[in-house]
Amino acid sequence: MDPLNIFKGAVSLVVATGVGTIVGNVIKATTPLDQKLINRISVGVGGYFLTTTVGDIVADRLNKQIDNTVTKIKEHRAAKKQID
Repeated sequence: MDPLNIFKGAVSLVVATGVGTIVGNVIKATTPLDQKLINRISVGVGGYFLTTTVGDIVADRLNKQIDNTVTKIKEHRAAKKQID
């Protein structure tokens, strides 16, 4: 397996988990404890989808940044070889 894909997968997992935890904590901190059952369920379900969506968006953006960085490094190396 490609080491870059392993790296991207590991970093994406860590970042998505971290972002999901942050968003989940914000939801918990801003949600009143004395809600009715239906509201608690709604907030729980909505919070789950919000945290996973934000985590996925951040992980995708991170992967694109990693790909762009790798492309720039390869271009730089290729240009350097032409000079040498």
